[in-house]
Amino acid sequence: MLRHLLLLLLLPLLLIGCGEKKESTGEDAAVAFFKAVYVDSDLNAARALAGPQLRTIIDSYGSISGIRRNLVALYLDNAEVTASDTTEDFLRKVATEAVVQIHLKGLAENGGVREADRFVVVKQIAGRWLVIEILPDRFKVGG
Repeated sequence: MLRHLLLLLLLPLLLIGCGEKKESTGEDAAVAFFKAVYVDSDLNAARALAGPQLRTIIDSYGSISGIRRNLVALYLDNAEVTASDTTEDFLRKVATEAVVQIHLKGLAENGGVREADRFVVVKQIAGRWLVIEILPDRFKVGG
């Protein structure tokens, strides 16, 4: 009898631990997305963190290098990814959409260290935070 009671108490904890990892804030989702692209080179993880329209764009590139080159417009190796700022801070508990500033630091193609910021729009869709748009680099000059 005691064994059954103990099993009933432990079962919910095991089920919670086996669930899909869910980012708790938009900031978490944005960082996880860029880590999937720049640290883990995991196309499927990036897709899972993207909203429907962005996922379609990711599918059209079909590779991490295509995403880095065309979507983010930044080549880096051994990147560090951190969130610098977010509009989600204001009314964090009720926000369902935010703009997150991601700071990237890593090795550029020429071997030097490069740092850059990218801004992304995250939105809560069906209870999950997803990256729905990568905003154009506002400091890019020319082409």
